[in-house]
Amino acid sequence: MELAYTPNPRFQDMIAKATGGRLKLDTKVEIFPPNEVINAVIDGRIDMGLQRLDYVSGTFPLWGFGSLPFFFSNYHYEYEAALNDPRMIQLLQKSYGESGLFYLFDTSGTGIESIWSKKPIATLDDLKGVKVRASGLLTTRALQLLGAAPLTTAPGEIVDAMQKGLVDAVASGMGFGLFLGLADVSKYVNSWPITEVFPGSVVVNMKKWNALPDDLKQIVINVAKEVQGQVVLAVDVEWRKTLASLQAAKMQVIIPDKAHIQKARELTKPAIDEWVKLAGPYAPELLSIASQYASGAKK
Repeated sequence: MELAYTPNPRFQDMIAKATGGRLKLDTKVEIFPPNEVINAVIDGRIDMGLQRLDYVSGTFPLWGFGSLPFFFSNYHYEYEAALNDPRMIQLLQKSYGESGLFYLFDTSGTGIESIWSKKPIATLDDLKGVKVRASGLLTTRALQLLGAAPLTTAPGEIVDAMQKGLVDAVASGMGFGLFLGLADVSKYVNSWPITEVFPGSVVVNMKKWNALPDDLKQIVINVAKEVQGQVVLAVDVEWRKTLASLQAAKMQVIIPDKAHIQKARELTKPAIDEWVKLAGPYAPELLSIASQYASGAKK
């Protein structure tokens, strides 16, 4: 199964066509652990990579702003609008550039918008003390603020941990949860939209990028922007198909009352304040730009 936010080989083929064969990408899959891709690009072991930003949120917290809890809504469209703001583009390029990277485009997936469990979690009281497998700095902190007990396990061990009772629940995207096989060890999918976005960036080693002719750079930028929009649409379609798949798997989908979601939004606001302090000098400006598009910032 190739998830919508993994844009190969589509991106590779589009680059070859747009450049008339002058630039070809040799795409390799899973040659580095999920948390090492970005460092491999920085030090030149690979020229370009797709980094899931939650996996490196402790090192590069600024770039994972898509994971701000209960912040963005509408399955990426608010997030995409924020990404396309010229001020945001300039800020991100400056920040990535300071780490030796050229930021090419965003390829995020659906966020942590569900909690898979064997018991229903319809209220915040149901979540208290629950051992929840979590991923990323912001999601983990949000769950702590909601009274859960977040734990970390490797992606390949999630289903086993759930089956053996090492965790009570798993915070995950619906599609990714199905992909992992959580439907085989869970009874309920509880719709808690902790984050609408599971952020990811395609980045290029800056020295490699600077070595490209200017006309090729512009072609690559144009293709990247087109692919970013395609990813947003594809993820939205994928999410809708996932709902049908959950029904086919006979999963029970729990939709908490809106009052509980709003209370969760209020309870997790300290995580955003903590992120601003942790993410460095660009964080206040980035948050200000993003807040103009995020409906969660206005509630």
